[in-house]
Amino acid sequence: MFTQAKFLQTNLCERFTTVSSSRAVEICSLGKEKPYTVIGAERLPTKYGTAILLTIQAPAEDAVRVFLSKRFTHVFQDEDIDMINVGMIKMDFIYYGVCDKTSAYQFSLLKV
Repeated sequence: MFTQAKFLQTNLCERFTTVSSSRAVEICSLGKEKPYTVIGAERLPTKYGTAILLTIQAPAEDAVRVFLSKRFTHVFQDEDIDMINVGMIKMDFIYYGVCDKTSAYQFSLLKV
């Protein structure tokens, strides 16, 4: 029991350090068609309304944070965010580029 508790505590400390040291970047600065593991999610109030902030990380790279467009805030339920943050839902974020017609970012979240 102690070993399991120690593991969970260490895992929490590592995740805290990763998330707190990451910086926000624009989605368009990510590598195209490159999978980034989603390691955290949160709902944040902004001056434009509520937003979803994902913490993502590619292998051998530092974690970064990306804001999702406002149209995605209703997609994420609080339970989904909680399950992402405790590792029960594992997903990859993949950026594909910008739509020529709408200039919207094109990306997907794929369950791993």
